[in-house]
Amino acid sequence: MTPSLNSVISPVVKGDDISITRTITAIPDAVTLSEAWLTIKTNIGDADPGLIQKIIITADVPGTGQITDAGTGTAPNRTATLRFDLTDIDTALPTPGTLYHFDVQVRTNGNAIYTAERGLISTIDQVTEDI
Repeated sequence: MTPSLNSVISPVVKGDDISITRTITAIPDAVTLSEAWLTIKTNIGDADPGLIQKIIITADVPGTGQITDAGTGTAPNRTATLRFDLTDIDTALPTPGTLYHFDVQVRTNGNAIYTAERGLISTIDQVTEDI
């Protein structure tokens, strides 16, 4: 798997429900993903679960997300697709204008854990409050 280590997710509007979809590339033959984590922290060294953490599997869990494709294609171009659902409660937690650290880790069917992506995420203020 080829990690992306300088990603940016921005802007996320505070108080909105959003889905963050990530594609994981270069998955080896006979490997599928069984679990994935999106962790958002104020500081990299903060203890897990940080500010927000979503743990997804291949079953769809509303408000959490799903591994929508655990790994398909022909090597070396095999890919997987992850969807992390952040609720309005989740996106209300970060302070608008502040950069937070995030990473996406995956567990394979062989129980190996890899960091697939790492980067920064930020939010902006909403204009309309919840209705």
